[in-house]
Amino acid sequence: MSSRLTVEVEHYRWPEQVLNALATVVHAAGLRATSLDVDDILATARRKARLEDWGDERFIGVFRHLAGLLENAGITPLARMFSRQILMKAVVHRLKIRDHIRRHPEISDIPVRRPIFVVGFPRTGTTALQ
Repeated sequence: MSSRLTVEVEHYRWPEQVLNALATVVHAAGLRATSLDVDDILATARRKARLEDWGDERFIGVFRHLAGLLENAGITPLARMFSRQILMKAVVHRLKIRDHIRRHPEISDIPVRRPIFVVGFPRTGTTALQ
């Protein structure tokens, strides 16, 4: 039986090394681009979306937990920048969906007779299919 790791250590190619070096400088300078501070992410999302209503705010506890896991995961500064953007998009979309439902309450009246679950491997077109 082989003692090899099941997951190989990923090494950045030179473009990613350059971007990570820049992100390291940004992170060391304390700029927001690498910050995983939940309050900052939520405030920035509100400004970006120009919306305020989250609806049910119970998600914030789970959001804090996820950000905490990322904070303690030992990820690179470049990964921190990407993670911040992913978290930001998620809450901006939440604000926009909440606003759309507020403006079109009739959406709630549409029956869901048979839900469809779209699953698949990453980069296989599942988002386009959805």
